[in-house]
Amino acid sequence: MLEESACCRGSQGPRSSPTIGISLSGGGHRATLFSLGALLAIVDSGLNASTCWIASVSGGSMANAMALANGDFTRARPEQFARACLDAIERLAQRGAFTGARFGYARFLLYLIALVVLPVVTYFTVTCLSLSWIFSVTASAVVLLGILRVRGLLLETGVGRLWCSGSSTPLRRDDIPIEHLFVASDICHGKPIFLGNSYIGADGCIFRTGRLSLARAVRASAAFPVLLPPVWLRLERHVRPLLPSRGMPKMTRGRLLLVDGGIYNNLGTDWPDYAQRMSRANDNSVIRAAHREAVDWHLVVDSGFHTGVSSPLLHRMPVFGPIYTLTRIYKTTYTSVIDRVGNGSANQLLVSHTARPDSSLILPDILRLSADEWSACAWTTLVEGTHFWHVQRKRALRILAHGYALTVIRLTQCDSMQGLQINTAWNGDLGRAVKTALPITKAEFRALYRRASGATEAART
Repeated sequence: MLEESACCRGSQGPRSSPTIGISLSGGGHRATLFSLGALLAIVDSGLNASTCWIASVSGGSMANAMALANGDFTRARPEQFARACLDAIERLAQRGAFTGARFGYARFLLYLIALVVLPVVTYFTVTCLSLSWIFSVTASAVVLLGILRVRGLLLETGVGRLWCSGSSTPLRRDDIPIEHLFVASDICHGKPIFLGNSYIGADGCIFRTGRLSLARAVRASAAFPVLLPPVWLRLERHVRPLLPSRGMPKMTRGRLLLVDGGIYNNLGTDWPDYAQRMSRANDNSVIRAAHREAVDWHLVVDSGFHTGVSSPLLHRMPVFGPIYTLTRIYKTTYTSVIDRVGNGSANQLLVSHTARPDSSLILPDILRLSADEWSACAWTTLVEGTHFWHVQRKRALRILAHGYALTVIRLTQCDSMQGLQINTAWNGDLGRAVKTALPITKAEFRALYRRASGATEAART
């Protein structure tokens, strides 16, 4: 057993529970809700007091941000955290993180049209004024960058409003004993960037976090190319003067172009190796003592998108074929690192959204749901798309319950956690909230069954 550190102490002092690190994968709001269920199971089991760090990507970063915005995760109480989850679901059902429930798709379509049409119109307008083509191209580029800038700020405001208690909430939190890490990919250098509430990891170094908002860190972690504008970041403006002895590396002297962390690794499982490499590189003036040793268990919550198999005929179609091929390249890049967990260390615990809760393993009093109700929750998660639109309340509750159940099962299957006690005294309210979304209609049940069967077969193939 590792020596207990500050991040592994709750309100009642040191615990005998194993230390835990958590990785939350990308996958849009499906990943957000599934990850919230996993974090709720951690709190219910009391293992949040033994949590050392939470690393997240894309949709999982929104769940991570909510856990950080609600205070010290190691001291979170089940009733408090469940209420925060339900409040977040209500806000998500009403307006989503980026767009409102009403006219959300129309707004996104308007953005895509403006992204193409306005630069072209600007180019021909300036050309008609008999100016040089250099002025025309420059004006079009300024309009394009302006559209991306405005949309980026609107997205940042939406993320801050829904998940971060405001867009101006700082990322840096010295009063939080554990580390909340938001993983992004730097396209300029092809490397991951770790944006944490205590330090920022970049280019083989770790710096102390300075001026950076929580909403911007989440946005950088979720900025999938084309669909969401990237984040330009001059890192030297967002780190404190206290730096490692090696000084500022070349990577951090220019602007970083940050996009979705899933482009590099959709599971967000790179932080443990990175932290230990930095510890061996004598960066101990910055990195916490709790991160210089490996955790006992690494919980990997996988709710990413599984591409399945595409038809060769679709790739050969004129006009549509190249576009479809490009989308497949993006999806393959986004999900190809999903197999990294299979090559990981023996202490990894994988919780995947493609699994169905085994009713024989679920404790009878967990949320008071029957086996059929758990199956409906599992199918809802499986067929939910990867997006950042609003999610209906009943679907959101089912996805959260599914992540909760699978995490409880995975934790209770560990040999070192056989005596784990799950707090079930409080969760009558959550169970009743999930039941309000159940039972579903027969037509919806049949549709879920057909879509889930097809998705499961594609994933197996």
